[in-house]
Amino acid sequence: MDIIKVTDVTVSNDYIKTYVSVEGEVSNAFKKTEFSFDYTSNLSLNEVPKSVAVLPAVGTLLPLAWLFNARLEVDECDADFINSIPDIKKGYMNMYPGLEFGGKFIFKKAVENKMDTSEGSMSFFSGGLDSHDTVLRHADEKPDLLILRGADISILPKDDGGWQEILHQVDNLAEMIGSNRISVVTNFRDVMNYRFLNDWAADIAGTDGTYWYCFQHGLAITTHAAPVSWKKRIKKIYIASSYTEDDEGKTTCASDPSIDNYVRFNDAAIYHDGYAFARIDKLRNVSRWCKENKKKVFLRVCHSRPKGTGTKSKDGRNCCKCEKCYRTILGLYALREDPSDYGFEYDSIDKLFESMHSHAYRMVRIFNLRYLPIIDEMHNNYKDEEVRESIRWFYDFKLTKDSEYFKWVDRRIAIEHEKRIAAEIKATKAERSQGIRGIIRKMLKKV
Repeated sequence: MDIIKVTDVTVSNDYIKTYVSVEGEVSNAFKKTEFSFDYTSNLSLNEVPKSVAVLPAVGTLLPLAWLFNARLEVDECDADFINSIPDIKKGYMNMYPGLEFGGKFIFKKAVENKMDTSEGSMSFFSGGLDSHDTVLRHADEKPDLLILRGADISILPKDDGGWQEILHQVDNLAEMIGSNRISVVTNFRDVMNYRFLNDWAADIAGTDGTYWYCFQHGLAITTHAAPVSWKKRIKKIYIASSYTEDDEGKTTCASDPSIDNYVRFNDAAIYHDGYAFARIDKLRNVSRWCKENKKKVFLRVCHSRPKGTGTKSKDGRNCCKCEKCYRTILGLYALREDPSDYGFEYDSIDKLFESMHSHAYRMVRIFNLRYLPIIDEMHNNYKDEEVRESIRWFYDFKLTKDSEYFKWVDRRIAIEHEKRIAAEIKATKAERSQGIRGIIRKMLKKV
């Protein structure tokens, strides 16, 4: 059996370093066979027990141990988290019924870490719509805002400017609701060999599937809250939903209520929040809060805009050119809101709408799921004569969710999904005698 071993954990001031060594075929999932998970916070972490400090690394490593049938070994680990593992694993197994989730989690000591008092709540915060919706609906709790660098903003020096801009945005929101910003810089993505892992994940989840999205990010992100939760004595931790109840069973995403809601550590719990709200509902929630409180917020729905000339660094702003920016701008307009009040910068709204029209062919394949609610909202809020000519192509869109075109699209999606599941089950049965190792050996020949 392959081995992933946590060899040491050091906690010093604002820094946690978790040393790891790997043996066997699972080593292909990492850039090195010996490495460390580095975790730096704007809080002092001196009092955090090692059994808690190790959790960001354990949360990142567990799915790999299950999928590669490997042993994950640690000296000590928080007892609450150990007890939550079977339910977390069950969430993965239900999401991927054709996969074998093997492996073993070996610990020498389970440590009871109980907090005598509980002080408020905390919410993961990326700056996007989902996290804004969660924070503002719970604004009366004044939740601390926990933002990670290393998840969607890289830890490379070229993105320092973007990171500082994002911290400024988070600080502004924290001041509005009377809470605090907690920032963590982590290399939990940089140690992974995604070239290898994404090739493997694509065979299971389709060509658009990535290891980060399908298997890693939910558990890896939520366990990053453990050290600061212990330090600040916070038991309630929110993570915003990306999908809704209508998407249940239609997507395989590692951040899902069936996984996140079972994560427990040091007397604290994760709450997958906002699952009942569609994206247009979340926009409505945010805009309502802004009106009631006479505030403006910056919705950072992307971070792809280049900074300067001839560089790929990010400046922490919205590009106003990608599908997600388009979708959010259209939603705000449908609610009779001015997108420029929410962090979208453009010279002319009419030119922006016209440029969207020229890219409509890229969006039509997802109109059924993402855009029809926006069109419905626009019809609810605008009379025909009030609609700008530059956006009439969208307002007059004729297809509905019951249209034969969308029924055909849905059938094609269902057929392709069934084909992938059938192929996955067939491959799993063929390799059952060797477990997941047989699948990995095949992938190694491609790398």
